[in-house]
Amino acid sequence: MHEGTRILLAVPFDWGNKGDVAVCNSMIGALSRVFGNADYMILALGRSVRPVPACKFKTIEYVEPSGTFRFLLTALKITVWAILYRLWGVSSFWVSGREHGLLTAYEKADLILLPARDIISTTYGVSSLISDALFGMMIAVFAGKKTMVYAAQIGPFASGVAGRCAAFLSRQVLDRVDLITVRGRISARWLRELGVRRPRVYVTADPAYLLPGISRMEATALLSKQSHSTCDKPLVGINVSSLIWRFGFAQAGVSDDGGARRERYIEGMVLASEFLVHELGARVVLLPHVFGASHDDVALCEEIRGRVECGESVGVIREEREPEELKGIIGLFDMFVAARHHPLIHSVSQGVPTIAIDYTFKMREVMEELGCEEWVIDMANFDAKDLIHRLRLLWSIRKEARQRLLQRVDLLKQRALANAMLARELTLRTEAGALALER
Repeated sequence: MHEGTRILLAVPFDWGNKGDVAVCNSMIGALSRVFGNADYMILALGRSVRPVPACKFKTIEYVEPSGTFRFLLTALKITVWAILYRLWGVSSFWVSGREHGLLTAYEKADLILLPARDIISTTYGVSSLISDALFGMMIAVFAGKKTMVYAAQIGPFASGVAGRCAAFLSRQVLDRVDLITVRGRISARWLRELGVRRPRVYVTADPAYLLPGISRMEATALLSKQSHSTCDKPLVGINVSSLIWRFGFAQAGVSDDGGARRERYIEGMVLASEFLVHELGARVVLLPHVFGASHDDVALCEEIRGRVECGESVGVIREEREPEELKGIIGLFDMFVAARHHPLIHSVSQGVPTIAIDYTFKMREVMEELGCEEWVIDMANFDAKDLIHRLRLLWSIRKEARQRLLQRVDLLKQRALANAMLARELTLRTEAGALALER
């Protein structure tokens, strides 16, 4: 055990995004199993501290500098400190303002972990790639800290000039960290295409496979409290995303004339809900996974429900819930449609037959690992008739699909735990190649 190891999770978490919270809680749970009584420092975006698994932790408010000039000035100041710290051990006492707490965390950390999720790509723009992912890595590298990219998705990168520049910069930074784990084989291929050669790279799995859900009894009570019946009809969940139609269709080059992309997505969810109610006799629950943030899902759920003809058979999870609660609710479903990555992980890890709607490759990466890639719909070619057709097929083989998922998910849980084991080995400076993982 490594009592008192100080670990910094150096990619900012948005507490309104329950995927972020699921990753944070799952990481700390796994790391606690292998490090023992470690101290954790967590970067957080704006909102108040929320509970994580029992451990010593401190959240550090992360405020991204507004404007290009201010960001460059901040980056220069922090880079100068990191170099001075590495060369002569200069403390961050001379750095004032919000940066002081951030640099103090870097200074104290014995190990810096970068749970980059899906932000090492140009999907959300080059500026997001630099400020949310690469900047934190650069600080850690310049300061000479042991640094690990933890269960990241790598790619995709756009093909234009900006995309090529972003890919070049990503390679330069990634090649200087100590260890990289990625959450699927597609990400590993992107690393090879980028030309990253120096650090050890392992294919593991998303930390959220290890997230514990609330019990079935608790989940049933939670649904009943919100007037969602769970006893007399099949129960089907639809996770909606206020983000997916923007980035999915944008990457496919589909014009957004008068909100056509958004309308196409909403219409598909409405038609799917009506099919589930009328043809399968199901009760539908619309499940958000991002609350109160810039891409809040609740309002979209309400809009979809308001347009369904049989709206009384469609419910919405309106109140903000923690990922453990949402996972427990998802475990009640007889079938599920996932438009966000971590609700997909919550469903497949419990054997719930699932259709995944993908706008980059993150959903396909999960389903390929499970041998279920036929249940992935590419958002670029999204069509309501195709979704309904796949729902009908999946419903007809739902028992077999559940068994297939349950047979394969244990391996992914082992690989999710391997992230923490590799982090421990990095602190010991031993060869992690002894672990039985696919490179």
